[in-house]
Amino acid sequence: MINTLGPVADTDLLPGEMVAVRTRRVLSRKGRCVVRVRLFGVSSLGWLDTTRLWGACVEVFVCQGGNVKHLVEQLYPDVHIAPLAEALDIPPYRCWDGVLLATIDNQPEADQLHLLVEKWRPQVIIIATHSERTSKSVFERRTNYHGMGYTHPIQYVCCHNVFGGVTNSGWRIRIFVRLDEPLDLSLNRMTAGSYPRYLQTALDDTIGPAMGSYHRLEENTRSEKMHDDLAIGVVNGRRPLYESNGLGPDLAVVTSDELDELWVLAVSVFSKKKVLRRISRLELLAMWDYAGKIWYKGMLKSDVKQLLIHRLMSPPAKILTAICFTAFQQLLQRILPATMHFITAAKDNTPADQTAGLMELKGIQRAKAALADDAGVELSYWALPNETLEQTKARHLLRVFAHLWWVYNLAREAYAWLKANGNLPRDKEAIDDCIRRAAGSDYWDWHRGSRLFFWRFPTECGWQADARDGVEFWHLCEPPKGLHFQNIPPSCREAELQLRAKVFQLKFRWYLEEGTPDLVTPRFSVEKVADEQGKVLDIRCVWDAKRNGLNDTLWAPSFSLPTTRSAEDLVVKWLLIPVGDYLRQGSPPQDYSQDQDLMIKDFQYDLDVAQQFNNYQMHKKERHSHGVRYISTRNDGSMEPQTFLQCCVLNFGCVCSPYVATQGQERIMELCEGDPSDPSNPFQYHECWLNLPASRNYDPSMPRVILLRKDGEKATRRVTFVDDIHGSSRGRDAGPAREASRILAGGMNYLGNQDAARKRGPPTLIPRPWNGFMTHTDTPYPVKGTTAKKWNRGRAGLEWVWQQLEIPGSVEDPIEYIKSLHNWEVRIDTAELRRVA
Repeated sequence: MINTLGPVADTDLLPGEMVAVRTRRVLSRKGRCVVRVRLFGVSSLGWLDTTRLWGACVEVFVCQGGNVKHLVEQLYPDVHIAPLAEALDIPPYRCWDGVLLATIDNQPEADQLHLLVEKWRPQVIIIATHSERTSKSVFERRTNYHGMGYTHPIQYVCCHNVFGGVTNSGWRIRIFVRLDEPLDLSLNRMTAGSYPRYLQTALDDTIGPAMGSYHRLEENTRSEKMHDDLAIGVVNGRRPLYESNGLGPDLAVVTSDELDELWVLAVSVFSKKKVLRRISRLELLAMWDYAGKIWYKGMLKSDVKQLLIHRLMSPPAKILTAICFTAFQQLLQRILPATMHFITAAKDNTPADQTAGLMELKGIQRAKAALADDAGVELSYWALPNETLEQTKARHLLRVFAHLWWVYNLAREAYAWLKANGNLPRDKEAIDDCIRRAAGSDYWDWHRGSRLFFWRFPTECGWQADARDGVEFWHLCEPPKGLHFQNIPPSCREAELQLRAKVFQLKFRWYLEEGTPDLVTPRFSVEKVADEQGKVLDIRCVWDAKRNGLNDTLWAPSFSLPTTRSAEDLVVKWLLIPVGDYLRQGSPPQDYSQDQDLMIKDFQYDLDVAQQFNNYQMHKKERHSHGVRYISTRNDGSMEPQTFLQCCVLNFGCVCSPYVATQGQERIMELCEGDPSDPSNPFQYHECWLNLPASRNYDPSMPRVILLRKDGEKATRRVTFVDDIHGSSRGRDAGPAREASRILAGGMNYLGNQDAARKRGPPTLIPRPWNGFMTHTDTPYPVKGTTAKKWNRGRAGLEWVWQQLEIPGSVEDPIEYIKSLHNWEVRIDTAELRRVA
């Protein structure tokens, strides 16, 4: 355990900064323990940090004792520490399928490592040494394992700044592999994700100036004691000074006494100019890529210094992670079967492979068939476990009677309201329409369309009138007139027949009415559902109100829609206590080794609004400008007669439809969620917790704004992207989420807003994609991802842009190359770019 006596390091944290440390028992890393690692040497603490970070299994740490043993026991008490004599007796001998990691500084360490290699014969050996202390020839002589089955060893000189570090430290890395196929450990592969950084990125800008004076150095006055050419001056006549917008010194060659006397000109919130101050020990650790005050909280200053000294004996963490992560991942793929499908690039103008990734496969089984409009309802969600055929038939019969009872009582309620409110003609007309549509439905579907039950809406703010009559559009000028606009022909006769079926369905559902339109809107098709072979299974009929000039005469308010961040904020990590208690207690660490059933998790559910735009009436003043060409199909080659109808509901293509429909849907959601102060309401909340960076209880792992119930738990919430509703509820089981989903679906149907039962997503920890985005909570920390289709489309779009800009493959910096071109933006067609997007 960490000693709590004596002076403590300056690592004071605000309670909100104490982020719970990820435990080694996190489920998502259990599969990585098949990669087995052994470490050698007092200078190999950095290798141990990196190995545990990735999740490999550490079998033994070989050292002779001393301070490094004390540190390992503190940081990793479950790691077995063994002296050399004991390590030589650890089997298997001469055939160990693992990775040996080591840092050596002298010939005795090299001799001891040689004994271990000869005894174990590991599959992979990775050895590091400092490039200034050991030359290439000496390093090769110390690590000569000729005759042990290792062929063609690889040796690199890894510069810290090339790997994204902030110092100029250089290390020699030598890799031996005893495999049929070598590992791809090229420098280009390992540094592909690295970007240049400067010293300031590792410094704390909340530290003020220190007492001292300095003078800048000239080239001819530079002292031999300077460790490199990076020092720009001398502080108090003898200490080196560094600039924060450059690189830092090689800390591996700095003595332990000099570590406390490194000075820097750094940016500070206390001054508009750079301040002169010392570099703290925590900043030195950050310069070696070990940032984060949370990791050193409660440690003695002496322990922090020893930890710093021993980490400086190994290469910086960015070099270690680049090498280890690359090697471990390739070994993991060879050990484990190919359980994950990978996305391949499109070739020869063929569609990209849209094979689902592992996250997508977990949540897609029942969602995929529910995408088409004519898909059936998955009845198993409402069935009993091991339900018999007789029970299923009885349930169907009960649903038939329940639907008849519902229609009867709906009519009785509606006409009672009509009588009590003056029996106005416009109310009677709307109620008659509602009842005939309800009578044409069944328990699951609205076969004859739906219309909002306006009398159940509040009269305040005009909600009831809007639900009955629709919302008038905003006109900039008079709309155009003309019935000459022709439909945009699809690619084939089959697609045309599908479009005509869609138009007939609109007429059958009473969404088209007889009238005298003075402007016809052409239509075109958009692919909606396709199978794995690319065959179109369903299309969407879009009305091109831009082509006939109508949209140019209309205006609609701008509005925002939920983003993927909105869905992220619905879920948080597993906790043993309510979220409110967790935040008030300063975010205490959680023990994820306990039974999963004791953990409070986020169960997510999905709902879908069927015929979303068609749920809302188009105001009668607007219908004359929304004519539809209705074609009677003749398959014998004769003339196909045409008539003109007009829309009586919002259509897909008018510039005002998205705003009006989204506004109406949010009103319905607000009514469904009920009174937030009602303790029995699943959507109730009592307190709004602002988790802001400036607040004392700030926790970066939590959303910025959190609604809390009276019991301290995070409130049930949902987000709606047009017609896709995604919600989350906390609990130890799916009960609260199931109740929330039932209330929303029931409330929508109560108001005449169609709930698409065939697209219902039951409460689960691994929901289907929402708006192309996935958040899974089946592990202690939420995992997010995207769908293969969306990934492939984005990549194909980037490849198309690359081709359009004619960027040569030899260009190392495509952004700078693009900037160097003249008028490059006009070479990309806007319409084509919109299609790619």
